[in-house]
This record gives sequence, structure tokens and C-alpha cells, in this order.
Amino acid sequence: MAPNGERPPVVGFWYGHVESDNIGRTETPEDGSYETLGVVTDLARRSRRLTANLNTDLEYRDYSLDSVDSEVVGTLSANADVELVQDRFRWLFADQYGQGITDPRGGIGPGNREQINVITTGPKLQLTFGARTSLELTGSWSQRKFDESNNVDSESVLGELGIYRQASSTARFGLVFGSNNVDYDEVTAPEYDIERVAIRYEKELATGRVQADVGTNEISTGPFKDDAPLYNLVWTRSLTARSDLSLRASRAITDAGSVLVANLAPGLEGEPFTDVVVTPNPLEQSRIGLSYAVTLSRTTLSAELSSSQDEYIGNATNDNDTTTLHLAFVRTVTERLNFGISYEDVERELKDGSATGEDSWTVAWVNRTFGRRMFAGLAISTYDRSGPQSYDEQRYELRFGYSPTGSGVASMASIGR
Repeated sequence: MAPNGERPPVVGFWYGHVESDNIGRTETPEDGSYETLGVVTDLARRSRRLTANLNTDLEYRDYSLDSVDSEVVGTLSANADVELVQDRFRWLFADQYGQGITDPRGGIGPGNREQINVITTGPKLQLTFGARTSLELTGSWSQRKFDESNNVDSESVLGELGIYRQASSTARFGLVFGSNNVDYDEVTAPEYDIERVAIRYEKELATGRVQADVGTNEISTGPFKDDAPLYNLVWTRSLTARSDLSLRASRAITDAGSVLVANLAPGLEGEPFTDVVVTPNPLEQSRIGLSYAVTLSRTTLSAELSSSQDEYIGNATNDNDTTTLHLAFVRTVTERLNFGISYEDVERELKDGSATGEDSWTVAWVNRTFGRRMFAGLAISTYDRSGPQSYDEQRYELRFGYSPTGSGVASMASIGR
């Protein structure tokens, strides 16, 4: 374990070559290939004045066919919390990068992916009154940029006021008021406000934590107003020294930029949810997800299951129910040889009955370390699209990489997407 209880650092870089029998993932398959450059990191730092983490799993792909544009696939989540005045005033910085799908009726692939980047910064003020009462005031400004859909680019100004009462040394409850103003760069998309009021309970467990919000939220844009119940539950726990369990459940009025940020929350809390639908329309989203991971001396197992219901305000044609399943198995054969198998399934059903689609991936890979820092990996992956559009793809991938932290296995997690 790294100093101060931090996770061991992960840093890796690789070059890869991929051959595919349906490079664009279309109903009319074309053979093709792509070259890839990638980076994976899992870095955390905690000191008296700074808490920061950097998690990336990114690769740049250059396709052989002119009909398929080069792209960056994967995610980045960078967060920093700087304490400027001890126990009183902090400043927060965050950058989340990922992809969304532009057509919820289509398959997931190069023709249905768009880059999203959300930059957020703002202050947090903490004041105490007596031994058990405190007030927290948080403000943030976010810029959300979409690679192609300019009508979704927006700025968000968020304010939150929380009044808390300490119930014990590890638990507190409070009343939280929030206001989020979203203003789109394109005047064709209307500005709107989301107001929230909730009762919050937080508790630090010996081996995890709990946060629960229950309340209401209201969206307003021009003369239009609508309200709905609000709840949010995050429960994480280390069941044993080698296994972790996480449960998330939420219902809230939100938008595409905020969904990406929630999906990339650090640790198990952010893992179970699926792709963001790129649209300027806000939505009411209900979702529940369960994640489990166990790490043995030579074997790592993980499982994630989630379900979401999205109802879009002003565009009901995109309303959908989505179920996502992810399973992964990694085995260390020797100190230098590892292999893994994973399966992922995303089933999305449009509520207007126009289309039902299912995307699934099966991946098998083997990774061999040379010396202490070099590695090579070989992978076979199969993608299958069923529904109104039915097609499949098979890939063969070879990777060569360098990892100063001896983390070559971590670079294999993104294969298949």
C-alpha cells in the first residue's frame, strides 16, 4: 500500500494494432484496422491541504478506412480539493472526459460516439456553530463541451447550502438547498433552473460509508414548471479485507453533462451506469446499480448490474429503459503471465416502441511482462448488435506497452469498446 493509506499507483502506456471484420460496426461490414496509442492511470494523493486523484483509461484510434474518423475512446476523471483555510475554506477543481451516444436507437461504435468534456471549479465554505451544528456553502461553475453537437454545449452555475447537525462522531444529518442554472451556448436551447430541497444523512462506517438524500426537485424554463420526488442513496462497504460492495439508487432531474460527471465518480460508486445520450433536453432519471469486486491472491472477480429509466423533458421520443451487466475475471498464472475474460451487455428499450436494441461484448486476453516494466498483450473480442439493426464484429488486437509501476494488466481493461 502506498503512503498515507493511498492505493498503489498505476501508470501505463501502450501502442496497439487491431484487425477487424466490421471496423465501422455497420450492417454492411467492411474489413479494416486501426492503430492505437493509450494511457491508463490510477493515482491518488492525500495530504494535510490537498486531496487529489487522477483516473484515466484513454486511447487514440487511427482507422484505416477514410469513412471512419479517428477518435479518442475511454474516460478521464481528475479531481483536486485544496484546503486554503484549515477546516473553513476549500477550493474544488474537476475535469471529467468521456463519450456519449448520439442515437439511442443505434449500436455503440465509431459512428455513434461523441466526446464530452466537463470542467468544474468552485469554492466550499464550512462554518461551525457550537459543538454539533455546521453550515456548508458550496458554489461551482461548469463548462460542458460536446465534440460535434454544438447545441448541447452549456455552462452550469450550481449553488448548495447545507445546515447539518452532528449526531455522533461518524454520522450527521442536515437540510440541503440547491439551485442549478444551465445556460446553453446556442440560443435555440432554452435556459433552465433546477431547484432542490432534501434531507440528507451521512455516516462513515468502519469499512465504508452511507449517504442518503430524500426530498423534491423542480425544473423551470420560461413559463414551464415541473416538479418530482428526489432521492439519492450511496452505500459502500468492504465486506472482507478482499471484497467490496457498492449500491447506488437515485431519482433526479438532470442533464447530459451532469450524468457524465455522476458516471465518473471515483471508485466503485461511479462504475455501474451506462452511456450518456447526447441531447440538450434535461431529463428525469431513475437508476439503481450494484457493484461487487473480490481480489484474491491470484484472482480478481468483479460484477456490475444497473438499470435506469430516462424521461426527457420536451422530447419524449428519447425516453428509454436501459439495463447494463458487466462481468470480469482476471487470473495471475505466474509473476509475469496474466489472462482475463470479460462480458458486457447493454439493453436499451425506447418507450415509444420505435426500437429495441441490445449490445454485447465478449473479450478474452493474455498479458505477458518482460523485465520489470515492459509488457505485451494479445486479445480477441466479439461485439454483437441485435434488434432492428443486427450485425456483429470480431477483433484481434496486439498491444505493446511500458508501465513504470508494473501495471500492464490495467491497460487491458478497455479492450472491446
